[in-house]
Amino acid sequence: MLFDLDGTLASTGDDLVHSVNHALEVLKLEKQSKERIISFVGDGVNKLMERALGKDNIKYLEEAMEIFTDYYGRHYLDNSVLNPHVEEVLKKFDNKTKIVLTNKRYNFASKIIKGLKISKYFAEIIGIDSTEFSKPDRRIIEYLLNKYEAAKEQRPSLSAMALMISLLPKIQEY
Repeated sequence: MLFDLDGTLASTGDDLVHSVNHALEVLKLEKQSKERIISFVGDGVNKLMERALGKDNIKYLEEAMEIFTDYYGRHYLDNSVLNPHVEEVLKKFDNKTKIVLTNKRYNFASKIIKGLKISKYFAEIIGIDSTEFSKPDRRIIEYLLNKYEAAKEQRPSLSAMALMISLLPKIQEY
């Protein structure tokens, strides 16, 4: 079973928003609304910062990334919480192999999973920097199916695989 992190297992948006806005503020750029920043989430932190900076300020990307990474590294659990019913779902499927597959960097994803006290439920945490490809690239799914030796006849269709990544409904806005 594959689980996304941001918005599925945990509500992490506020810490991302504060970290992006901190970087923008340090760079003396206009802060963005929570809704706007949340709309940029999903393709990794580089894309998040690119979108927050906009094409006119892309020249600040490297500096913005350093500021964001430093700040987020100290504040990634200030407001992040487990989404409702997540732990009971994880317990219910205790006999299944469960993997976190996220476009968040592995370092942050593993610290958040550990900080939310759910690491014991997962066989593996895969971040955007863990393999040469990331979701939604289907090769990451094939890699995991092969790694965990899922029988060919038991493998889900591609559409089912996509559904597995965001298994839990988004109860809260990140």
